[in-house]
Amino acid sequence: MTAIAERIKRHRVEFLVRAILPHVSMKSFVCDIGAGDGAITGQIEDAGNCWCDAYDVKPGSGWVRAYDGRTIPEPGGCNDVVLCVASLHHCEDQPRVLREARRVLRPGGRLIVVEDRYDSAWDRLVVHAFHYYLWAVERMPFRGDGFGTRADWHRRLELAGFRVDSFEEIGRPLPWVPLVNVLIVAEAV
Repeated sequence: MTAIAERIKRHRVEFLVRAILPHVSMKSFVCDIGAGDGAITGQIEDAGNCWCDAYDVKPGSGWVRAYDGRTIPEPGGCNDVVLCVASLHHCEDQPRVLREARRVLRPGGRLIVVEDRYDSAWDRLVVHAFHYYLWAVERMPFRGDGFGTRADWHRRLELAGFRVDSFEEIGRPLPWVPLVNVLIVAEAV
């Protein structure tokens, strides 16, 4: 990775950790689904004094564990927090992943989702253009139906056994890219 790419990645990770950390209690058990190289999970673990397990279908580091994209290899009800940071739009079966997130959360546990805002025609154009670029350059697959409006996310999460507590715009993770991220916090019911 070039020095510039590393700086961009570090900036994005710090931006996301600042947004997520206030929603993670100290000493929590955290499961990160779609963790990539685990950079976000590692910072959450250190800053929040938490215990974290990280999973991805294509792990980007030695401590992120591989999983099949369908079943999280953990017992039910063992986590206080599940993170899905910019990962759900990559899932082949998003409803199943959301149900798995619910399964591994204790009752009252929190699901924290970060995705791209998708509420206007402009949002949809920018989101799809950016992800087609990532697909062309990095061969990073995504599912167009994996994105959603505020109403879509409320419906999807309720069907998976969650109650949405908050839905907030957290801004642009990269100032020169016109994508705006939203942070969704939902409680396992």
